[in-house]
Amino acid sequence: MNIASVLGLKAVPGFPVHAYAVAKAGVVMLTTTIAVHDAQDEIRCNGIAPAIVETSLTASRTRDATVRAALEARHPLGRLGTPEDIARAAVYFASDESLWITGSVLTVDGGVMAQ
Repeated sequence: MNIASVLGLKAVPGFPVHAYAVAKAGVVMLTTTIAVHDAQDEIRCNGIAPAIVETSLTASRTRDATVRAALEARHPLGRLGTPEDIARAAVYFASDESLWITGSVLTVDGGVMAQ
């Protein structure tokens, strides 16, 4: 299981993080190539592509109420993600419920990719 980012799937105005986006796009391709090449050995590989998640890494941005409100407004569900949101997707991919899934990248993004 790999963790990518929605920034590896689409350009988002206001986030000029080119190197980060390219690296996360590479994670997406890594996920699909592993899935294809290792499927014959019954090895599955899937990925999760979050949008902005509240972590210690994002805390410096989200402390400011104005910035936080602007970031939340980018998400159709109106809030930032939580580590638990990502963990639920990871548990799904690690469970027997996803035995016939490989090469998929699930966006866990509050609706960002739907825009």
